[in-house]
Formats: sequence, C-alpha cells, structure tokens
Amino acid sequence: MCEHYVSFRAGEAWGQVRRELLVEGTKPIAADAFLLESKLEACFNSARAVQMAQAKLGNEYTDAAQGKEQAFFDSVKQQRDQEIRLAQIKRSLTQPKKKKLFAATSAPLSPSSGDGGAAPENGNPEGSLSVAVLPSSDQQAPSQQA
Repeated sequence: MCEHYVSFRAGEAWGQVRRELLVEGTKPIAADAFLLESKLEACFNSARAVQMAQAKLGNEYTDAAQGKEQAFFDSVKQQRDQEIRLAQIKRSLTQPKKKKLFAATSAPLSPSSGDGGAAPENGNPEGSLSVAVLPSSDQQAPSQQA
C-alpha cells in the first residue's frame, strides 16, 4: 500500500478537480475530460490491485493458520491413537495370563454326566476343584486322637 501512496494522493486530487468542475457547472473539453478520466481510472486500478494483494495476503494468512490448526488436531489424534494402541497392547499382554489361569482352575465336564460336561480328572463327580480342609488348632487330627 505504501508503494501506491503517491498514486492514491494524485487520484484524490483528480477526484477533487472533477467534483469542483461539476459544482461550478464547467464542462471540460474532450481532451481534458479524457485526461481526467484516464488519471482517475489509473488510480482506481491501482486501488483494485492493492485490494487484491491484501486479499491474497489475508488468504495466505488464513491458510497458514488453518494449516497450523490442522497440524495440531492431527497431533492430538495421533497421540490419542497411540494411547489406544498402548492400552490394547497392555490389555493383550495381561489377557493371556488370565486365560491360562482360568483354564488351569476350571476342569472340563464329561459328556456322560447329566450336565453335558466331561468327568474331571481328579475324581470329583461334581466337576469342581477339590479343596483339602486342614483341622484347626483346637481340633485334633484323627491320628492324634487315638
């Protein structure tokens, strides 16, 4: 805009000349009218070029700001995806242990039993784990009573 300051000032002066001629009712000769209109047109063209340059700069600034914002959102999405993947990896590392532990504590059921399962290997007909009950300190073991 500073480059065109002189042109703008000249255009303002030519516009003032045209207004004074209209106020006085003076009609310029063809050569003067052509010169007056060509100077005003050059000023308007210069102003239009400045407006277009400003709009271009404004669009570039807006595009740059949108690019930065999009990059920020992409980094947030990437961080979220990494956190989800990390949680999935942690979950997958802990799940096999739980499955192995669960498989070791449950016994398969036999198809011959009434519930459709397999007979347990430990001889317990109900299919649950056998638990040995130890006598408490106030109860005597059967070998100690006799």
